[in-house]
Amino acid sequence: MKHFKLIHDNELFEKCTSMIKLLKESYVETLEVSGFYNILLKYQQRLISDIPEKEIKERLPCNEDEIFFNKICLYTSSILTPQPFYYDLLKNEISKIHDIIKSKYKDCLLLPFGSFSTGLNWWVSDIDLALLTYLPVSPVTILKKISFLLSTHDFKIKLFVEFARVPVLKFMSVALNVEFDLSINNGYAIYNSLLIRTYSHIYPDHKALYCCIKLCFVNELMLGHHNKQLNSYSISIMLIYFLQHSTEKILPFLQNTNTTDIHENIMDILHFETNISE
Repeated sequence: MKHFKLIHDNELFEKCTSMIKLLKESYVETLEVSGFYNILLKYQQRLISDIPEKEIKERLPCNEDEIFFNKICLYTSSILTPQPFYYDLLKNEISKIHDIIKSKYKDCLLLPFGSFSTGLNWWVSDIDLALLTYLPVSPVTILKKISFLLSTHDFKIKLFVEFARVPVLKFMSVALNVEFDLSINNGYAIYNSLLIRTYSHIYPDHKALYCCIKLCFVNELMLGHHNKQLNSYSISIMLIYFLQHSTEKILPFLQNTNTTDIHENIMDILHFETNISE
């Protein structure tokens, strides 16, 4: 599909690599924000600026160094994250998966979690799905039957992780060339995703900053599921922690917030998610 080629654009990778080198150089500076900005500022001409200066100043009134740093984050986010039409394609595909599963298991609910649910996914991100059911059947048994169902439709089974703490069925949509990870009754993962999404609603720039940081970890081969590497969830949690403890206290501690406000926010998010399965 055409939109997947964005990730492999040579010019983009060259500029991203330049950015990573600048970030590495910043380690020799003090941990003060000013030192971090100043190093990036030296190489301003080497990076693309698609965002009008006026728009950035209105978004984040600050000094010139901060404007430039914000520009990098926003540009990175705009390139790596999908456009709205792609979310519509994924929602339709998830609805299709839900209908296939309901042909066998009537009383169930399929909900996305992870980066798709939080809004932090990239073009090439896998989609995490959780099937909620009260059936007195083991998750492994359910996943085996779902594996057979999906294989008779436009899906390719990639891997069945049967002996994990949370068994997972990995499969791919042939139509979209997107991989899905399906688990059973993974309620904690859904609530964790809702928590991250709520924080992103409170501070919209969280997404742009997250994309920039994640790109650094990817380029340094520090992101993955092997050799004790960090995963995307860890990065998002660390960023939330940083924003909570920064001098400006950008993010609140939700446990100290009015519970009614939290409930309304989460219900809005749940409405968005459950619309997928309707």
